[in-house]
Amino acid sequence: MNWMSAVFWAGMVGPLLAAPDAGSVKLLAVDGPVGRDARVPVEKFIEPKMVISMTFLAPAGERPDLRANVYLDGGELGALLLENLPFHLADRPGHPALLEGDFAFSLPADVKGGRIRLVVRSGQSGSPVDSGEVSVQLVDRDKIRKSLQAHERAQRSLAVFGRVPGLREMLREWRIPFEDLGPDLPERVSKGVLAVGDLEGAFRMPDVQESAALILVKNSLDEPEGIKEIKSDNHMTILANRRQAGEWRHEPALQKLLLQVIEHQLSDHE
Repeated sequence: MNWMSAVFWAGMVGPLLAAPDAGSVKLLAVDGPVGRDARVPVEKFIEPKMVISMTFLAPAGERPDLRANVYLDGGELGALLLENLPFHLADRPGHPALLEGDFAFSLPADVKGGRIRLVVRSGQSGSPVDSGEVSVQLVDRDKIRKSLQAHERAQRSLAVFGRVPGLREMLREWRIPFEDLGPDLPERVSKGVLAVGDLEGAFRMPDVQESAALILVKNSLDEPEGIKEIKSDNHMTILANRRQAGEWRHEPALQKLLLQVIEHQLSDHE
């Protein structure tokens, strides 16, 4: 391990690797690097084979038999969909103290969306899993595409600005017309338009006019990840901060924002 890696482990990951309570297994990360809050729900596209990666910390020298049940999220737990799924360990963990791997499964055909919950347990008696419940929001690509088509049929316009990696390509693949506003944040979002884009650094909020909407994605390491929604009776703005720029074709969280805003625009709030 070189000195930069050592600094990373000591400063960023080391505090997370404090020994878990005696006999317990601690969930450190879901569908992302160690350091991301494992309690925050994740978004995943509905796929024929769902794969949810996780990272755990186990007591020294132990390799517990981790298993998961999958529930349709409905309050307390909801309907049981799948049970006793095995955890598949990665061949080469990034650190000897970690258990890295995934749960892989196929959802029943009648599950088309909503949220599921994975409840992880250890097969070893007396080895509980700390924070072993994971909430996953299911995102249906086909529903996103159909919502964009409905947006067009309602004679509403779509505009794109900034880098937005993959978004222009996705819209062209789906044959969704859009206006390309170029690299800069527009000063105004006109009536009936949904403007989608990203930027870096400071900005001045555009004038979002009646029946218009704006999705603005920032990629700032200095700000926490999160979404701020500004909604009124006749327009809507969503400000989202992500630590890394996502590729729109492969990012369910970004596509879910599109669906959320389009459904608002096509609702009775017009």
